[in-house]
Amino acid sequence: MEQQLKKRIRKDLRQFNTKMIQTKPKEEKLSADTKKVISDKQKLERDTEEFKNMERQLKKTIRKDLRQYNTKMIQNKPKEEKLIADTKKVISDKLKL
Repeated sequence: MEQQLKKRIRKDLRQFNTKMIQTKPKEEKLSADTKKVISDKQKLERDTEEFKNMERQLKKTIRKDLRQYNTKMIQNKPKEEKLIADTKKVISDKLKL
């Protein structure tokens, strides 16, 4: 009886978590091409010239991808701040009424 109750509580908590607590999907910082280069590099032997060249190329593409991601985030930031400011204004106007 006690175990059934525990199972029921766990089941209800899981359902609550899936329904009520929604998480944002994680944004991908690296492009598909970069991920492909990473998987190709993992297949190579470490002490070869090809591996060193692949590693240099990989570092460059990672830097480029991160720079693009950060630039995109910075460009979206003013839009988000404006939305927050507009929302605060609407709420304060309604509270005054």
